[in-house]
Amino acid sequence: MAREKAGVAAPHTAAWQRPAKSLTLNAIAGLASICLLLFGLLVFGTRMLPRGVRGIARSFAIGFGIIAAVSAGALAARWPEIHRAVVEAPNATARIAPADAAESVFALKPGEIVSVGREHGGFALIHTEDSRSGWLRKSDFQQIIPPAASLSSM
Repeated sequence: MAREKAGVAAPHTAAWQRPAKSLTLNAIAGLASICLLLFGLLVFGTRMLPRGVRGIARSFAIGFGIIAAVSAGALAARWPEIHRAVVEAPNATARIAPADAAESVFALKPGEIVSVGREHGGFALIHTEDSRSGWLRKSDFQQIIPPAASLSSM
């Protein structure tokens, strides 16, 4: 939505990243949790099963373990997205310190992606994809995944 406001097209996603991006972070975490639970139940519960079924249970346990590992890898690959934001303001400038009177370090274009670090007052320390950093007004950007506190107020 922020990219649409800024008139910037979404970046191209590589084919190998599409499965991880097709699910939300919560869906991936839920899938990993369920598979890990089933893996644990099958690994430790196979002794209670009849001998003829144990091989099948072990096969399912391996399958659930693989799915849990792949889901954990997908979560790890998408973890940096939690702190990403899109610059929305047309005249956004990063500053050397978290104050309006501080010297301007560089300008940002609407639609530019930044990583948000710590916050101070009405400012947040941002890092650009080309390794620049500075303090930007919170009103100049919108986080891609809103913080949990703002989600609960929706």
